[in-house]
Amino acid sequence: MDLQALGASLRERGARVAFPRVEPETGAMAFHFVEDTGRMVDGSSGLREPAPQEPLASHGSLDVIVVPTLAVDPRGHRIGYGAGYYDRTLPQFAPPASTIAVAFDFQLVAEVPNTEGDVAVGWIVTDARTLAADAELPR
Repeated sequence: MDLQALGASLRERGARVAFPRVEPETGAMAFHFVEDTGRMVDGSSGLREPAPQEPLASHGSLDVIVVPTLAVDPRGHRIGYGAGYYDRTLPQFAPPASTIAVAFDFQLVAEVPNTEGDVAVGWIVTDARTLAADAELPR
């Protein structure tokens, strides 16, 4: 799902927007504030990410974290892209930050298996609905 328009809209309204950056040597993920997305660089995974000199976000400096997902269930458990970056990083920011999985409605499934160390999100937003985690899907 392309969220570039959302990021641009937030910046136009004065919000500070942070993006994830993964350190290839350690696998650690951090969030960096980015004013100009044109200065983002190609990351080790092939995705655009902040340059290392962009300002680093700290605990309490983020209000919302949008978490990528391949599948998510109504409890907020998700299947990500397999490296565990968000599962390791989210506890540093949430709470107080809210966590939102953004997905297409077909990616909302009845149940996702979860294991120790998996971090559930608090909200699910799809192209068709918004659910607080732990909600039940309408039948």
